[in-house]
Amino acid sequence: MKNPLAIIILVTTNANAGSIYEQADCRKTESNTKIEIYANGTSYQLGDNSKTCDRYYSFIDSGDGGIVILAGPSSDELGINAQNEIYLAAPGSRKAINIGSVPARSDFIENKTFRDIAQVGGSLFETKYIIKDGKLTAYPGYELIFFDEQCIYKNENSKKCTALTGTYEKPICAWQSGDRKFLAKKERCEDLRDNIDSRLGK
Repeated sequence: MKNPLAIIILVTTNANAGSIYEQADCRKTESNTKIEIYANGTSYQLGDNSKTCDRYYSFIDSGDGGIVILAGPSSDELGINAQNEIYLAAPGSRKAINIGSVPARSDFIENKTFRDIAQVGGSLFETKYIIKDGKLTAYPGYELIFFDEQCIYKNENSKKCTALTGTYEKPICAWQSGDRKFLAKKERCEDLRDNIDSRLGK
């Protein structure tokens, strides 16, 4: 079996390698009391007046004509728990409103959707953060268990769970509802398996 420690290191240090976001410029206003973020030549005012230009700002098209601005962590906030604060400017608006945050390692996978893949113990977890109606909501996805034993229900009608052990060679795909985990088809976790294999050069 592969050394799980190597997988831990590779998964947690990816942090948006080959980022699809474009860099935004941060400038102080004439009064020096606020900042403006320039994206594609257009200025946006952040709804949060406490922000300064010591953060790394980037942006991406939201998919409907609006702009998603990311305020990256400052140098003393870097680490595996670093967060990108998310600001949304609706189509035609020049004001970007803070709607929450996502892990800095998250990828923007489609219109208004971020996906984070994180490791906890011997599992990889997928979480999607979706912007809808001006709000950012987290939706837990699937779990790939590759180095752990967990009690998993066969389906939602099962009365008892069964202790199953996932290994790198034969991982287990599961999804969670409340405090119970249910067995899922392995195809559901293909992206998570690819996530490990790509980092190991498979």
